[in-house]
Amino acid sequence: HVAHGVVWFGLAEYDALRVDWLMRQYNSCKRSAYQAIHRVGLKGNNVRNYCKRNYAHIGQRYLNDAVSEAQKIQHDHVIFGSKKLWKKLQKGEITKEQWNQERNKSLYSRGDRTKKGNPNLRIVGDELWINDPCERGKWIKGKLWLHKRPDLRCYDVRVIKNGNEYKVVVSWEALPM
Repeated sequence: HVAHGVVWFGLAEYDALRVDWLMRQYNSCKRSAYQAIHRVGLKGNNVRNYCKRNYAHIGQRYLNDAVSEAQKIQHDHVIFGSKKLWKKLQKGEITKEQWNQERNKSLYSRGDRTKKGNPNLRIVGDELWINDPCERGKWIKGKLWLHKRPDLRCYDVRVIKNGNEYKVVVSWEALPM
């Protein structure tokens, strides 16, 4: 099952900046994990250990999710941010900043039944709480709208920045009651 929606951080520009920073760190870790797998030849926990050297500050769970996403990429020559945009960057049609925004525009956290549904990207009432790994116990809270209510026992969340808007995709499996 999938629910689509949007999250707003209201007037708390600092919160949106924290989410953007976390997206950059998460995607950089994912690219680093991809390089460790496809260029260095590492596997399993060795990839995690490789990424921990530079990304321990994002927390074990975000790091594991980034590594897990990188492990799913089968191709040896991937351009993060799309080949089309890479060519536009080379031709000077977009700026390096635009290129980086496109490469770093998502954040993902997998669900966990043992940790109240999702330990990093939590749906609490009509809010999305994003765990801020730099401030232990602090949550970045945004107003959430979803087109249907997910099963909150175990759900994956992906936040995707599109311009100044943050889209949300929540997915879950139907679990027996």
